[in-house]
Amino acid sequence: MSLAEYFMNNGHEVKLIAPRRQVDEEAPEIFRNVGTWSMSLCRFGLPGSLDSILQIPLLIWYRLTGNYKVLYTRAVALTVLVNLVARLLFMKVIVEHNGWLATERRERTGNNFLARIESTLQIFSAQTAHMNRTVTKGLRRLLEEGGVSNKKITVIGNGTDISRFYPMDRKQVLNELEWDVSITRIGFIGGIVPWQGLETAVKALANLNDLKNVRLVIAGDGPDLPRIRRLADELGVSTIIDFLGYISRQKANLIINSFDIAIAPFTQQRNMEIGLSAIKIRDYAAAGRVVICSDIPELLEAEATDWIRFYQPDDVNELSQKLMEVMSDGSDKSKNQIAAREYAENYFDWNIMASRVLACISDL
Repeated sequence: MSLAEYFMNNGHEVKLIAPRRQVDEEAPEIFRNVGTWSMSLCRFGLPGSLDSILQIPLLIWYRLTGNYKVLYTRAVALTVLVNLVARLLFMKVIVEHNGWLATERRERTGNNFLARIESTLQIFSAQTAHMNRTVTKGLRRLLEEGGVSNKKITVIGNGTDISRFYPMDRKQVLNELEWDVSITRIGFIGGIVPWQGLETAVKALANLNDLKNVRLVIAGDGPDLPRIRRLADELGVSTIIDFLGYISRQKANLIINSFDIAIAPFTQQRNMEIGLSAIKIRDYAAAGRVVICSDIPELLEAEATDWIRFYQPDDVNELSQKLMEVMSDGSDKSKNQIAAREYAENYFDWNIMASRVLACISDL
C-alpha cells in the first residue's frame, strides 16, 4: 500500500487487488479508494496460496477496461500463473520476493516434498517476470542458483511508513492502554511463526535475575502461538506475558510505543540462509524504540548507533544478558530514541524504497 501511494503521488493510476480472508476485515483508506477484494479460498478451508487463481479474472478485467500496463505482485506458490496471464495481456511483470517459500514450508510443516515444489514454482515465477525485486541479497543468490538471470533481479529492501509509525509520549500511551507505568515492557509485534524466534525470547525472560517489574508483550497471531503459550506455562512465566493477539494497523504504533525494549529474536536456521529486511525493525525504529535483535545479515542499510543491539541468534543466555544491560543502563534513553527515528527517516522510509522500485518499472 505504501508503494501504491507513492506511485499515485507521482502521477500513476493504481489498482490494488487482495484476497479478503476475513469477512469483517477493515480496509485501510487507500485500499477503500483504489482496492478490490477477491474471494479467498481460506474461507472454505483451502490453502491461501490458491487465492491467486481467483485474482486472475480481476486482473483480466482491469487490464481490458482500465489499460493497466504493469503487474506488481508478491511471490506465492501460484504467482507463475498470474504472471503468464499478465504476459498474454502484454503487461510488464515485476515479482517481489520477500521470503523463500521452500524454507518457510520446511519450517512450518517439515514437508520436503512440498518444499521442493514451492521452490520450483518460485523460480518459475521469477523466470516469467520481466524484473524481480528481492528484499535481500540472499534471496537474489537463491534465484540465481535456480537459473534466473541476474539481469532480471534487483535488491531493494523493505521500509516503513514514517507517518504511521512515530514516537509518542510514553505516559500518554500507557494511560490510554490502562497499563501500569512502573512496569518495564519488553515487546514483540508480528506474525507468530517459528522463524520469529519467540521461543528464545520466552526462555530469555525466564532467565532474567529479577522478574518483579518486568512483562513481555507479544502482539500478533499465528500458527506457532499455541506452542509458545505452552512453553511459557512450562517455564512458569505465563503470568508475566501479555498475549495481545492480532493487532490492527491502526493500533500498531500505540502498542509499539508501549515497549521500553522492542525485540526481534529471529532464528538462525531460516534467516541466515536468506538474510533479513525485517519490517518490524523498521517500524520499531520509526517509533523511536530501543531494539535488541539477533545478528542476521542485511538487517541494516548502514552502521547504526546505540538504538539497536545485537546478540547471537538462538542464544538464550546472551539475549538475557542484553536485556539486563539495557534495563540497567542509566544513560539518556531519549537520545537513543531520537537516533532510532532519525535512522528510520534516512534509511527506512517507504518513499525511498518506492522511488527505486518505480525507477525499475520505468526502465522496463
